[in-house]
Amino acid sequence: ERLHYQIDVPQELEQFPVPKLIAQPMIENAIRYGMKKRGTLNVVLSACREGEQVILRITDDGQGIEAETLQAILSSLDNPEKDRSGHLGILNVHERIRLMYGDPYGVTIETKPEKGTVVSLHFPGDGRTGGYQN
Repeated sequence: ERLHYQIDVPQELEQFPVPKLIAQPMIENAIRYGMKKRGTLNVVLSACREGEQVILRITDDGQGIEAETLQAILSSLDNPEKDRSGHLGILNVHERIRLMYGDPYGVTIETKPEKGTVVSLHFPGDGRTGGYQN
């Protein structure tokens, strides 16, 4: 009753290969953090093509991420050697994507206080299954 979800993936992308369980930590975070202080939460899992990329988005209408926390997360994504004591789900997903596909792929985050968060997972649009980069 408190959680509402929607899956919006166009038919052309339904068979697009993505690593197993890649969106799970992002959806868990949306529920865990987005539902704090709220009665209900809407989560949308969507996919689209943008240029040479396929983007899988997890969007929620939760409380958003505080500026200080977001800055810490973004800093960790840019510098994986930094303190890894927090945000392990996001960091692990980002690193998995980068290891498989290289730059410019990985995780991006947009948030607005009290409006929600959009976490985007960027993949190469050619459908390659990836491999570890040297």
